[in-house]
Amino acid sequence: MPGLFTNFIDVLIPLAGALLALAFPQCLTKRDLKAEENRKVARRLRTSGWLLLVAAALILVANIGSSLSRSGGSQPSTPTMHQVQAGTPDQSGWITAQSTFGRFSVKVPIPFNDFTIDDKDSSSLTRKVEVVGCKSTEGIKVSASKVSYKSSGTSTKVFAKMKSGGGLPNPTVVPTLVNGHEACDIAFGDSSVRANQRAVLVGEEIYLLIVEWPVGQQTLAKALVPTFLDSLRILE
Repeated sequence: MPGLFTNFIDVLIPLAGALLALAFPQCLTKRDLKAEENRKVARRLRTSGWLLLVAAALILVANIGSSLSRSGGSQPSTPTMHQVQAGTPDQSGWITAQSTFGRFSVKVPIPFNDFTIDDKDSSSLTRKVEVVGCKSTEGIKVSASKVSYKSSGTSTKVFAKMKSGGGLPNPTVVPTLVNGHEACDIAFGDSSVRANQRAVLVGEEIYLLIVEWPVGQQTLAKALVPTFLDSLRILE
């Protein structure tokens, strides 16, 4: 489950760069149509923008293919963007990332992306996932998701499996409570990637908070975990 949600963040980074690179040339050319240097810079930015768009498309295709091969589904999940590289740090240096349609917020360390994944795979238990997340230059991924399921009672069954660490590599599970809701913290990983995850069961939905990092970035990533995991706010 973590891989499907966090991999879409890899798509959004080049996509955000492409949008900025394609928009900025308009500012340059409008400011001074006669400036040859501005026109040269604008041409280079447009070229970079289109290359980044191609990169985003290739990553998206690869991620969808990977997800389909794991799930055996016949249709890809479809991400819909709401915010790209959004947010301004507060005095503590953290950003409040509020999901557009998920009605929840978390604190993240850098500007975030906000999107919805509609799960069209007929064999999947998931109906929709609302996600806010970001990825640092060190490769640290931070994401919070609100997972909705197709059938009543599915969230309870999925959460029971999470509490046993089912499907995760080398899990360590610690049961806890979050604002009176049953929850569990799970540390897991292998020789290349590690992660800390908090799952919170709220009725028919599960809120899933994940910090994932490449081995070698543990010190920086671990410093983010407490603030991020404790920052979940479910908005009424």
